[in-house]
Formats: sequence, C-alpha cells, structure tokens
Amino acid sequence: MEYTLFIKKLTQLTQEKLPGWDAQKQLSVPLRKNFTYDEVVKFNAKTASVLILLQYKNGKICFPVTLRNSYEGVHSDQVSLPGGKYEDTDKNVIFTAKRETAEEIGIPEDKIKIISPLSQLYIPPSNFLVTPFLGYLDEPLLYKKDEVEVKEIIDISIHDLLNENHITEKSMDLYGMEFNVPIFLFNNLIIWGATAMILSEFRVIVKNILENQYEARK
Repeated sequence: MEYTLFIKKLTQLTQEKLPGWDAQKQLSVPLRKNFTYDEVVKFNAKTASVLILLQYKNGKICFPVTLRNSYEGVHSDQVSLPGGKYEDTDKNVIFTAKRETAEEIGIPEDKIKIISPLSQLYIPPSNFLVTPFLGYLDEPLLYKKDEVEVKEIIDISIHDLLNENHITEKSMDLYGMEFNVPIFLFNNLIIWGATAMILSEFRVIVKNILENQYEARK
C-alpha cells in the first residue's frame, strides 16, 4: 500500500476498533494473563510509553526497534521499541514517547507526528503500564543512537512484520520452568515479551487494513 494512504487509514483507528488482548495474546508468553486496570492500579504500576515510528525508507514502509545494551535489569539485551518511563516533568505520555525516542535514536521530537495510541499493556517483571503509540515521519531521517542505552537500531519493514515465516517459538526458562515462547524472528533478531505483544496488535491492525482495502477493490 502507498505510504500516504497507509498513514491515512491508520488515522481512522479508534480505541473501539483496536483488537487489544485478542491480538496481544497471540505473541504472549505462556501463562500470561490479561491484567485488568483495577489490578494494575493495586500494583501501583509505573507509567511508560513506546512508539512505533513509521517511515518510508528504501522503497519500504518500516519502523525502528532498538537492541538494548547489557545492564543489570530485567530487559537487558532485549529488543524494544523506542520509549521509556514517564517523568514528572513530562506533559503527558505522548510527550514521554517523543522525548524518549529523541534520546534513544536521535529523531527530533518536532519531526514525530502521532497517529493514535494502541492498547495499554502491563509488564509484570518491571511493574510498568505501557501505552504504545503509532507515529510517523514525513521523510526518513538519520538515526543517532544513545551509546549508553542502545547497542543497535534496526528497521523492520511492514512486509516482514506480516510474513508468517517470521513467527516461531524459542525455548526459554520462565518462572523456573522451560516454556516454548512465541517470538518474532527477523534474521537473528529475537523479539518476545511485551514488545512482541505490542507488535502483534499492530500486525493485526495492518492485516485488517490491507484486507479491507482488498475487499473494497472487488
């Protein structure tokens, strides 16, 4: 689909049309439950936001993910979307997503255009309630990674996101037991957990847009 039309279709999203947990759970770890908002409130969860930043680059619609550096923490060496923790000085979680994206991958905040939020997701290991946002750039810009937080910045195309061959499983030790965990596998890049769940919802949204576009042409 042509980039401008694709962005236009995404702007028509409403919270009522989001696939939510039904889509997220397709790439969730085993035994993962759907936490209610009341439960999250009781956990006194921290607030964060991340960004799926779309752009048209080298003939493809794509978005960046980051491979985190090694550090002492539950998300060390994992693949994430640009984003991070809400700070008291942030105006709102949209501001957080833009600020963190600028800090992590060097895209100026004023170049980022926000389309809409996706379904919130609670992350038990770090006790964060994350709001993912869809955003886009009018034109591709060069990345400048944060050397402290980011090991590598990788672009993933919409075509690869939709490719069923990139969805597989990996044996992991969780909760002291071995599980086959659903993952996205792009070359040697493994995406699992919360990031995979967020991308799973976005994947369903994109598939619905393309299917509706196909039906409209019949």
